Amino acid sequence: MPSIADVVKRLEELTTSRKLQWSRIEPPDSIAVGTDSKILAFFTATFNGRHVGIYEERYRGFDIDSETSYWTSREVLVFFDISWDVTWEAPTTPGIARLYDAIKYQKADVDTIMNDILIDNNEEESFV
Repeated sequence: MPSIADVVKRLEELTTSRKLQWSRIEPPDSIAVGTDSKILAFFTATFNGRHVGIYEERYRGFDIDSETSYWTSREVLVFFDISWDVTWEAPTTPGIARLYDAIKYQKADVDTIMNDILIDNNEEESFV
């Protein structure tokens, strides 16, 4: 049985090499409806007709000792069926946060932006 850490590592490798492209879409109802959580930047990729999703979830935690609530967050990797119902949510694994960051980096096209800044030899910078 493959480990989730190995799967996450492979997804990160495919993402950073740009062999795997992710799409940013609205989160499916199966994770967004009926909760007080905030779903930030939901991304998806498809393998053999199966959807894989990753997102940042912000939710309220509660400190029993001080009886106060606070906002916290976690990155979540999920597998969906063809109808976008969650079939499995991966357990929290350190690599999931790195994968989420790699996807955001890819979607923001950071490499191109940084290259444009570094190789722009114009003395008159054109900032708007």
